[in-house]
Amino acid sequence: MFFAFDGGSGTLEDPYRISTAEQLNEIRNDMSANYILTADIDMSGYDNFEPIGTFVPLGSTGEEAETPTPDYAFTGVFDGSGHTISNLTINKPGGFTVGLFGCVSGGEVRNVNFTNAQVSASMMSGCCIGYLFDGSVKNVNLTDSTVNGTESEMGISMLGGIAGAGMDSEMSDCSAVNVTLVLPDNSTNSGIAAGGFEVCTISNVTASGTINAGNGCMGLGGVTGCNFDGDKIEKCDCDVVINTGSGAYLTGGITGYAGGFDKKTEIEYCNAKVNMTLGENSARIGGVIGGGFFNEAYTSVFPNPAAFKVTDCTSQGSINCTVGKNIGTVAGYTLLSEASCGNTSTLLINGEEADIIGDAENYEVLDALQGTYQQFFTNGVFESKYDSIWHNYCAAIVGESAAEATVAAMKRSIGGKLYGEEGHKEIFGIAREYSVFL
Repeated sequence: MFFAFDGGSGTLEDPYRISTAEQLNEIRNDMSANYILTADIDMSGYDNFEPIGTFVPLGSTGEEAETPTPDYAFTGVFDGSGHTISNLTINKPGGFTVGLFGCVSGGEVRNVNFTNAQVSASMMSGCCIGYLFDGSVKNVNLTDSTVNGTESEMGISMLGGIAGAGMDSEMSDCSAVNVTLVLPDNSTNSGIAAGGFEVCTISNVTASGTINAGNGCMGLGGVTGCNFDGDKIEKCDCDVVINTGSGAYLTGGITGYAGGFDKKTEIEYCNAKVNMTLGENSARIGGVIGGGFFNEAYTSVFPNPAAFKVTDCTSQGSINCTVGKNIGTVAGYTLLSEASCGNTSTLLINGEEADIIGDAENYEVLDALQGTYQQFFTNGVFESKYDSIWHNYCAAIVGESAAEATVAAMKRSIGGKLYGEEGHKEIFGIAREYSVFL
C-alpha cells in the first residue's frame, strides 16, 4: 500500500517521513507503522480533526474491558524529532478517547511539541493522546492550549492537557505550559498534564496553567488528576491555579489522589506552587496530594484505602476553603499513608500557617496502638449477627469513617486457613500493617 510520505518504509530503523498536515492525517491508514516528522506542521486547515485510532475493548468484563483491540489503536512509534504541531482543533462534544491520537496501545509518542491546541470532549481525552495503554509518552511539550470538558451520558472524566487516560504506561520528560482545563459539574480525574492514570509512572513532568471546575468534582491535580495504584510520581513541578465550586473532593497541587494496595505509591522530589480556591464542603485537599483513594461509596470494590508515601517534596502558595476539611499544606488525608519525611512547605491555608498533613487523626490513633493487645472477640466468628460488634470495635479504634474498610481488612487478615509458625507470622504481619494486633 502506498501513502504520499516523503520516504521511509515504516520500520523503526526507517520510519515514514512526514512534512505536511495531509501526510500526518495518513497515519490512520497504517497505525502499526512508525513515523517521524521532518518539519513543523500547521493543522489550521482541519476545522475538526478526526483522532487517529480509537478505543475498542477486547471484551466487556475484567481486564479485557480496559484493553484496546490493536487493530483500532495506534501501535507504532511517532517521533516528532523536536518539531511543532500547531493549531490542532478537535471538537467532539460527548467524545470519548479524543486527541491527535485517540488511542495508543503498546506504542510511543515522543519528541514533539504542540501549541495552540483546542480540544473539547468528555472522557479519556487530551491534546496529544486520549487513552495511552501499555505505552509511553516522552518529551512531549504542550503550550498555550485548552481542554474543555463537555457533558455526556457517561459523565466527564479523565481529561488532561497532554494525555487524558493512562493504563500500565509511562509519562516522562514532558511539559504542559499555560494550559487551561474547563470542567463542568461532577467532573473527575483530570489534570493540567495528565488526566486519570492507573498503574503508571510519571516522572520529570512540569505543568502550569489553570483548572476552572464546577461543583462536585473529584480527583483534580496540577500535574495529574490521579495515579491510581501507580508506581510513582517523581521529580514533577507545577505552578497552577485551581478554582472549584462546592463539594470538591481529592484535590492536590501535584495530584488529586494516588496510592497502591500491594505497595505504597512513591511521590518524591516534587515541587508544587499552587493557588487554590475551593467552594464550601470540599475535602481532602493538599498542596502536593489530596489523599489516597478511599470512598465509602466504593468499599464493596475497594474496601481498603490506597496508600502512598510523600518524600522530599515542597509546596508554596495558598489554599482558600473556608468551609472544608482535611486540608494540609502537603497532604490532605493520609489514612495508612505517609507524608512526614523531608517535606517542607510555606503554603498558607485560609491565610494562616498550617500542618503538613490535614487529617492525621486516624493513623495517629492506629500508630499509638503498636505493641498493644486488642481483643476484638474470642471466637473470630463471621456470622452476620456479629457484624455490629466488628463495626463498633473498629470504629472505636480508627473512627467511624474508616470502620467499614478496617472490618474488611481484619476479616481477610484472619479468615484464611493458616497453620503452624508461618501461619502465625502471616496473621501478625498483616495485623501490624494496620498497627492493630489481634
